[in-house]
Formats: sequence, C-alpha cells, structure tokens
Amino acid sequence: MNGILESAKLHHLGCCCLNIANTLPVIQDVWGEQDGTTIFDPEQNVNVCVVNGNGVMLELLEPADETSPVYKIAQGKPFSVYHFCYEVPDMEQTIKQCRAKGFMQISKITYSNVFNAHVCFLYHSKLGIIELLQAI
Repeated sequence: MNGILESAKLHHLGCCCLNIANTLPVIQDVWGEQDGTTIFDPEQNVNVCVVNGNGVMLELLEPADETSPVYKIAQGKPFSVYHFCYEVPDMEQTIKQCRAKGFMQISKITYSNVFNAHVCFLYHSKLGIIELLQAI
C-alpha cells in the first residue's frame, strides 16, 4: 500500500513561538550559532526565522499580531511544533489525494517568500496540520 506522502521529502518542522528573539538564543545553545535573520511573511502575517540543526530545518513562526493564523497556537505555549512540512512534486495532485484520505484544506495555495515556493496547509483530525511545499 502506497502512502500519500511516501515519496515526499520532509522539508521542515513548523514551530510556533511567542517571541523569536527570546527563543533563538536557546536554539543556539542547543544547536550552535544560527543566522537568526527574521523576515516578515505577509501571506501568513508572521515573522519567520529558519534555523538548521543536525540536518533538521526548523521554521520559527511568531505571530505579527492577533490576526495571524498562529496567534492562538502561540498563546499559552512559549514554543511548540505545530506542523510538518513536506516537499511534493505536484501540489494539486497531492491535495486531491490528501482530501480523499480525510484531510481538509485549511488554506489556499499561496506563495512563501521564505522558501520561494508555493505552500498549502491541510488538517486531519487525528494528525493535525501538515504543510505542502512545491518548489518554483
């Protein structure tokens, strides 16, 4: 039996934090020096900082304000992994396959200025949120 994401590559872990500036020094203590460049992503209304450690990419997301989709996730938790991102060769086809297996599309396909790619978020009641990423 073939899984929907069997041939997809894990791209990064999406981590929500209340404050990137407060979180980054702890990550640097664990994984060593990181770039720490934070940019604003207007599509998601978040500040984003991408860091790497031992071959694992973390996307740190900080809500820009109360209208950000990660604002509620950030409340009450200083840091949490809230989505897995998979790089896929065909976004539309993968979305169709995911929907057939009980995933609900929770965002439209948008452009990510962080990764220079198209992205889309889906939700499954037993698995939580996944992000699909297709390189441009």
